[in-house]
Amino acid sequence: MTFYLLGAGTYCTFLLLSKFKDRECSKTELKSWGVIAIASTLWIVVIPICLIEIKTQANAKQHSKNKSAIAKTTNQLKEITSSIQ
Repeated sequence: MTFYLLGAGTYCTFLLLSKFKDRECSKTELKSWGVIAIASTLWIVVIPICLIEIKTQANAKQHSKNKSAIAKTTNQLKEITSSIQ
């Protein structure tokens, strides 16, 4: 129980600091405070989901970079081939 409360408190502190650093987020909106309360309560579920989402986005970004590199190489090969002919 101590581990859970320590983790929830730490995660709540992190969320609060992030909220107050964010200039676009309303400090008086009840929904944003509710999200912080729910996320802090369910931190043991929320953190792995966030990490999976971050990893998925990073993989998608890398895949996009690889596709553009392949397209660039293909275009260069086409140019070389057409200049030879």
